[in-house]
Amino acid sequence: GIYSFYMGYNLFLVVLSTMLCIVFAPMAVGSGLPEVKAYLNGVRVGKFSGFRLFVVKLLGTILGVASGLVVGPEGPIVHLGAILGASLTKTRELEDWFCRKSSDAKSTVGVRNENSMMQQGDHRSLLSFFRNDLERRHLISIGAAAGFSSELSFLNSIWCTSGGSIILYGGGE
Repeated sequence: GIYSFYMGYNLFLVVLSTMLCIVFAPMAVGSGLPEVKAYLNGVRVGKFSGFRLFVVKLLGTILGVASGLVVGPEGPIVHLGAILGASLTKTRELEDWFCRKSSDAKSTVGVRNENSMMQQGDHRSLLSFFRNDLERRHLISIGAAAGFSSELSFLNSIWCTSGGSIILYGGGE
């Protein structure tokens, strides 16, 4: 009856999460914390960040936790934050877009206003600052810290609004 439906539904979520990881992004398997720590310690980790990895890690975490598996979302959320931090350093396409917009504006306006338009070199120097290795590590660290912080605030809100607060705070006086 209902127990079979519950087991079947949870099994479906587990299989879907597993298939997403196996087929689309094998690097999404696991928590991601070892990869983040290794990258921040100077080891080049292949396929550490990417859009496909981000989507599969996010969906796999949601499906795994929703299926009732005894897995914590803490590690994957830290990895997701690190992926977002790493994506902020991928500015080459953005630089090219700014340069195209700048050159289009110069050709259509005909007269260049010094206050409202930056030169093409200014776009490259401004955005390429974030592409060096030190800034990339800083942004990955910030992203990982943001992921960790959001997970802890989420867990704190669960403990404070549930019966666990009585145990956590020693008596609920």
